[in-house]
Amino acid sequence: MFPFGARIGAYLVEGLLGEGGTSEVYSVRRDDECFALKILKAVHQGNPALQARLMNEAEALRRLEVPGVVRVFDAGDEARLPFLVMERLTNSLSARLAEPLPPLEAVKLIRQIARILSDLHARGVVHRDVKPSNLLFAADGSLRLSDFGHAKLDAGKLPILPHSTETGTFVGTREYAAPEQLVDAKHVTGSADVYSLGVILFEALAGHRPWSECAPEDLARRRLTERAPRVFSPLFTLSSKLVALVGQMLDPCPQKRPTAQEVYERFGTLFCVANQENRAPLLQITAILFLPVFLSNSYVPAQWSDRVSSPQTAVALPDAKTMSQKFGEALDQESLETADQLLFQFEGLQNTPIERAKFTQKKADFLRELGRIPEARLAYKSAKDAFLEPANKRNWAACAIREADMLMHLGEPETARDLYEDATEKHSVNGTQQRDTRPTALDLHLALFHQGESYKERLRFDRAREKFVLALDVLSDAQTDGLWKARTQERLAGLPGTENALALARSSILLANELVAKVPQSRRAQMTLSRALFRQALLVRDPEGMAAVLANLHKTWFLDKRRGPVAHDYAELLVEGFAAFPQQTAWRLQAIDVLNEMKQRGQWMGDVHVDAWKKRLSP
Repeated sequence: MFPFGARIGAYLVEGLLGEGGTSEVYSVRRDDECFALKILKAVHQGNPALQARLMNEAEALRRLEVPGVVRVFDAGDEARLPFLVMERLTNSLSARLAEPLPPLEAVKLIRQIARILSDLHARGVVHRDVKPSNLLFAADGSLRLSDFGHAKLDAGKLPILPHSTETGTFVGTREYAAPEQLVDAKHVTGSADVYSLGVILFEALAGHRPWSECAPEDLARRRLTERAPRVFSPLFTLSSKLVALVGQMLDPCPQKRPTAQEVYERFGTLFCVANQENRAPLLQITAILFLPVFLSNSYVPAQWSDRVSSPQTAVALPDAKTMSQKFGEALDQESLETADQLLFQFEGLQNTPIERAKFTQKKADFLRELGRIPEARLAYKSAKDAFLEPANKRNWAACAIREADMLMHLGEPETARDLYEDATEKHSVNGTQQRDTRPTALDLHLALFHQGESYKERLRFDRAREKFVLALDVLSDAQTDGLWKARTQERLAGLPGTENALALARSSILLANELVAKVPQSRRAQMTLSRALFRQALLVRDPEGMAAVLANLHKTWFLDKRRGPVAHDYAELLVEGFAAFPQQTAWRLQAIDVLNEMKQRGQWMGDVHVDAWKKRLSP
């Protein structure tokens, strides 16, 4: 054991965070930054298999590039003891499972891990030790999967040092291991991780693991020969679909379990508590219990259950309008999990046709964020059709613009043009609608902006410039926060033949900087700033400036590759940069990687831009 003040490589030891059978984890510091350092125990110094396993873990974590996996910053060797340096995350899911969780919170947490496991399984990696103590909370409240010391890695895709897991040798943690893993850990598939996740979900709902009353020697036998008991919650009556899904995840036969991706998708459509006929009131009860989760990216503290059960405590229930606004903010500024959960709750607050149409519109926004444009297009069309009443011209036009955007991506510019023009006409007439449905100057600006985009797509740059200039003219400082003004200036600066292009790019940078300073977590503001900085660097022929922007975009994209618009913009700028500087072959290779990742995730399927970029990148 390393004492306080000792050094491991360049890292100063501050204390022991924990230890397992083969390794120890220390809190360390380097250059005023804190990390967690995992190092092989001294007693295993002469064990080449365990040394190789830790080195493999370090290399795998550095190369996997899976959002939600604990990040590794460094690796090394101290006196023949390999170590890896990770982000320091001290709170695990174990403490949260000291008592049962409300179903909605349990599903929200487990769904995050299902998404991470899905990404790992797609890369040929089986974790083999999914348990609460290996699920760590990041600063933003999201979960990270850690400890790949027992992971089954893909030797064809990752540089793996030789070590063996012999057939019949157990690897993992028995309380959470799948039946087949107890018999032969070497040949398990991702289905074993799904079983472990099912055990955690059972524990989160019921407050204990299945067969928790069994003696250790009976546990393996019962898992191998019996179906898991039916899960129940002492807090709520669970919906039959949730109970069925837990049972399927815990099926003794690996082939009968859903995949991690299927678990993730089904969680997105599950109703967590029973009584479908009375779903709105039940969802409202759940919304009261989870209001702190919805309004921030934090999680319910341990004492929250005491607070909500107190008759003196009253919590205001959000209405559909408030939930809609919170969802938009979450989609831009928080995690996809938070936005997804708000959308789930919004569904239970649909009491009028207009609220149902707004829910469909928000669902389309979420699909677009995932890059699923054919589905988003249909959802926008459905919402648009529901807003046909004259009093909802503003909402109709907003959906029409988004539907037209999707049609542009899908290669239907003529249909898109008609929708853009119809939206412009509706936004041009204020009429006598109620305030909430009356078009604003920003609405008209958006319609004109997207008309300009459609002309740009058809290479009619003079008409595009005309529409962008008109879009800027309808805005005033009192009517916009600067986001769309900055975006429009950047688009104008990128049109061939724009005389004041550099001045427009610089103005866009100033506006975007103000937005980022005001709301640092806004992805839209950050992307607007990145595009403006890239545009300026391109106009002055500064490849180093362009490279700096692309490096920052790579980091943003890497942190969450599920976000379709980020991937699309990043790929677009990589292709544009490579076209301007063909000697920058690294940009071409990175663009190919991004496009391949998009294809693997089913993002922007059928997008004509993606097809065009692939042709431009072909040798």
